[in-house]
Amino acid sequence: WLRAGFRILLTATPFYNDVRDFLGYIGLLLRSNPAAKATFTSSRVRQIVEAPPGTEDERLLCSQEFVTKHILSKEV
Repeated sequence: WLRAGFRILLTATPFYNDVRDFLGYIGLLLRSNPAAKATFTSSRVRQIVEAPPGTEDERLLCSQEFVTKHILSKEV
């Protein structure tokens, strides 16, 4: 069931402490793409963020590596 086409996570606990509280859920919600790390230059990140639906770039946007580095980072 963890390899389903999509996953829905329902929780009664709000993420009220910090956005990084979400880190524990990443393994359940997002697929890993280790090759994605090589594509994280600043110019490339913009292309990934603006990617049209259904493209390989969109899959990078929803990868564990991208979310961890560009959304859940302490610098954000």
